[in-house]
This record gives sequence, C-alpha cells and structure tokens, in this order.
Amino acid sequence: RGVVAEAAQLGLPVVGHAVRDAGGIAAAFEHGQHIVHAEEFIYGWFWPSDGWPEGDTELRAALAARLEPSGLQELAAATADSGITVTPNLAAYHLLLHRLHAREAVLARPEGALLPRDLTAGWQPARNGYTNRPNMARFETVLEASFPFLQQLTGALARAGVPLLLGTDAAIPAVVPGFSAHDE
Repeated sequence: RGVVAEAAQLGLPVVGHAVRDAGGIAAAFEHGQHIVHAEEFIYGWFWPSDGWPEGDTELRAALAARLEPSGLQELAAATADSGITVTPNLAAYHLLLHRLHAREAVLARPEGALLPRDLTAGWQPARNGYTNRPNMARFETVLEASFPFLQQLTGALARAGVPLLLGTDAAIPAVVPGFSAHDE
C-alpha cells in the first residue's frame, strides 16, 4: 500500500502481481495497479480464502466450481472500467503445464541451446522448483484446470477492451527470452 501511495504522489504507474494480503484484484482496480499475469485473477479473485480442499476429487470439484466462465464478462468489464492493463503471460503457464506431460520435449526445444548452461541447468528436474514439488499431482491438477480458464479470461479481457501487453516470465524454466514472446 505504501508503494502504491508513493507512486501515486510521484505520478508513476505500478505494475506487478496482485498482492492478496493487500486486497488482491479489487485493490489493483481501486489503485490502478497494472497486472502482470492473468493468473493473478485466479489467485486474487477466484481463490478460496480458506484454500483448496486436500482430496483429489474434492479439489477437482472445487476448481470446476470456482473457475467457471459464466462471470468472466462482468470481471472483464470491471477490469476495463478500472483502466488497468493486463499482461496475460499464457506462454509461461502453458510451458509449465506442457512440461509436466512432455518434460524431455520441452527441455529439448532448440532455442534452449542458445542460453548459458548455468541457466538451463536449473531447468533440470532435480533443481527446478516447478517440477520438483512435494505434491506434483496437486500442482498438475491446478495447472490443468487453470490454463483453459486463463485462455477464456484473456479472451474476455480482449473483448472488453482491456489493453493486453506482451510479456513472459522469460528465463524461468523452459521460457526462453525472445522466443517466448513469439509463443505468447
């Protein structure tokens, strides 16, 4: 909140993640904070305050109920009315999901060879926090439910006239600078 207040006094835009503890998406709308990832809408608008259920069946049901596209037009209109921009960042999210199913194919993409080895070494499963989690099945379930929803959300934002910016999490595992912009 202090950063947003200081930026307003200086006439500077604020661009970043929607911080849940500071009010999430609603606060971003109120303060004109531009959102860097469409997935922030999941965390800051659709995420249950008490977290997701633990059981796989319950988790899938909760995701289906929460990430339901019926209210997307209203959310997109509210986003447009707020005057903020959104950087969807679908390419990075897609590569994370694709990597869970086709790890070797993603790691073998030719553009990865253009990067320094010390960077790509961190992409290997043993050192990669995205594919080396304590509960990978749960993470995969959330990604699988979230990605199609993010595509629908991005379409709704575009139709509502929200300015969409190009950006990717270049250099996170398998997201290659430059090439990822074309993927996006």
